[in-house]
Amino acid sequence: MTILEGRSGERRGRRRAGGDGSAARRASTYRHLVNPFEPLRVFSDDHIEAMHRTALRILEELGMRVLLPEARRILAAAGATVDEESRMVRFDRGLVEDAAFYYRQLGRDFAKTVIRDGKTHQIYSLMQVGQKFGMQTMNQALLQAVLDKSLSPEHAMNFSTDRQELEGMLAKVLRAAA
Repeated sequence: MTILEGRSGERRGRRRAGGDGSAARRASTYRHLVNPFEPLRVFSDDHIEAMHRTALRILEELGMRVLLPEARRILAAAGATVDEESRMVRFDRGLVEDAAFYYRQLGRDFAKTVIRDGKTHQIYSLMQVGQKFGMQTMNQALLQAVLDKSLSPEHAMNFSTDRQELEGMLAKVLRAAA
């Protein structure tokens, strides 16, 4: 007799998934697990600082090869030194530290983090700060559409979530153009 066979020699049937509802309850509790332990510290703060300084020196002095031409153009526009012949890109320390600062502020999934932490009031200002990384508020995108003449100012106002701000932005641009 195998493990899967019962006393009568017949195989046991599979349980139906979610038959009694306990699977659904169990699945929902796994989404909110909390680790009660402190993270394991493999490196001391001094070691981490030394690794950071070494990485900055490597990026500044040696650089890294970037194969995609579009990426090299973007990095050059951001302030990196690009050698098109060797496809090497060297990064100024300030550029790397700025990017690291914004990454820490915005994070890869900054919206999720900000919402999870209950700091939704910061989203708008973080998007304004992240302009050099391609982030835009709705009003900034509407203003650009008006300047590109793909939207009329009246239509842009209809789509705006903050009409007073957009009016001010449009007035500022019109004053500068006059």
